[in-house]
Amino acid sequence: MAKHIILKSSRLLLRPLLEEDFQGFLELQKENNKLDWFQSKNDIKKIYQFIKEDKFNNYIFSIILKNSNSFIGLCGLEIIETKLRAKIFYAFLSNFWGNGYGWEAINNIIKFAFSELSLNEITAHINNGNTRGWKVVERVGLKYMGQINVNNKKVMLFSINKKEYLNQNWY
Repeated sequence: MAKHIILKSSRLLLRPLLEEDFQGFLELQKENNKLDWFQSKNDIKKIYQFIKEDKFNNYIFSIILKNSNSFIGLCGLEIIETKLRAKIFYAFLSNFWGNGYGWEAINNIIKFAFSELSLNEITAHINNGNTRGWKVVERVGLKYMGQINVNNKKVMLFSINKKEYLNQNWY
């Protein structure tokens, strides 16, 4: 779905996942083992086909560092139910953690979701113990809503609606 959409920030470029990004994607999967939203994690051709087919109308972006044109992570939106809600997801190669890239990427995605897609709510599922993860989504304005079970695993649920996001004075 993100085939022609490019989002820019001061340091990052969020663009569709390209075949040239798959080596970085596989490295990301190896490091984090968190990218369970892809079916065949170790087969580049199957990943490419999954993204190309885009059966679920998700928005999947490569996160590219502008100054070096390097793949540093992945982020996106999983459209839920009525298409008025979405769940954000993101992951970075570990050598790019702690530089504020998470906030920058997620803020861009949320801005896009509320302004261009006219979504009403954004949620995030953060693994328990992922302190950096919840700090990123809280910094963007998502609020902790409690614990939920996802695939027999407890995760923290965070949420923000469009009105709350627009009422923040820094976005």
